[in-house]
Amino acid sequence: NMTAKFEPIKTLTTNAIPIMKEIAIKANQSVHLAIYTRGKILIIAQEDSPSSFNYHVSVGATFDLLETSSGRVILTFQNEDERKRRLQRRKFFKKFELTSKIPNAQLKKIENKFSKNTMKGISKDGYEVVKSLQIKGVTNISVPIFDYTNFAIATITIPFVDRIISKG
Repeated sequence: NMTAKFEPIKTLTTNAIPIMKEIAIKANQSVHLAIYTRGKILIIAQEDSPSSFNYHVSVGATFDLLETSSGRVILTFQNEDERKRRLQRRKFFKKFELTSKIPNAQLKKIENKFSKNTMKGISKDGYEVVKSLQIKGVTNISVPIFDYTNFAIATITIPFVDRIISKG
C-alpha cells in the first residue's frame, strides 16, 4: 500500500503549510519545507512571498545534504548513528550523480566545515542562519521540525532576500 508510506509526509505538509503561509506574509519572504531522503534534501512544499521579488525553490528539487542549511540542520538533530548513516548514504549516492551545482573543491571545504563545531552552534541556537552558497544576497534561516522522538524530520527555511526597497 503506497498511501501508507506517504501518509506522514501528507500530515507534515498539511500541518506546515498554514504556518508557512503566515511566515511568508509576515516576513514578506518565500519559505520552503524540506525533508531528508536517500542521502539528499528534498523540497516538499514551497510558499511564495506576497512580494513581486521572489526567490522560489521548486517542489521536488533535491539538494546536497551539506550544501544547504536544511541538510545541516536535519543532520544536527539526529543521533550519532543516524547522522553517520545519512552521511554515508550521501557519499554512496554522490557516486552515481552529479547533482551538485558547487565545484568539487568548494564541496570538500563544506564537508570539512561540517564539524562538531557546526553542530554545536546549530544545536545551541536551535536553528541556522547563514549566507546562501547558491545565491548571492540570500541568507538562509533554517529551523528544525521535530517528530515525537525529538529528532528533526524536516526543516522550514526562509531564503531571506535582502531587498533594497523594503516594500516591493
